[in-house]
Amino acid sequence: MADKDMFYVEIHHPIDFRRSLLEASRDLLRALQKFEDLKKVREDKIKEVAKLKATVRDINSLLNQAKNHVPALNIKLPEPPKAEKKAKEEKKPAAHAHHAKKKDVKVQYKASREVTDLENQLKEIEGKLGSLG
Repeated sequence: MADKDMFYVEIHHPIDFRRSLLEASRDLLRALQKFEDLKKVREDKIKEVAKLKATVRDINSLLNQAKNHVPALNIKLPEPPKAEKKAKEEKKPAAHAHHAKKKDVKVQYKASREVTDLENQLKEIEGKLGSLG
């Protein structure tokens, strides 16, 4: 009965077929390894978060104990005179206007440099993708 149910199928390119099966198996094993690594990282993350929560609880309890040991004081700090500060601020912009412009130019140059660096990195990645495809 078992002999009657068996049949054979011809494989036209057995070497290519075997190669593709082995490559698929290899890719599957790599994916499983990555998944196991991900599971391990998740477990480690859960453990570290639990440690962090315990540490935060300890810090909060110690902070509450410290607050209980410190006496409560109601001290009002005197407010600084506002008229003197305004007078000083009015004098400074005229003297430091040139210096402020230099800082603005430096900030703009740095920002534009960062943008060009990012554009160059993007071009490199696109070139690599183009060579692959």
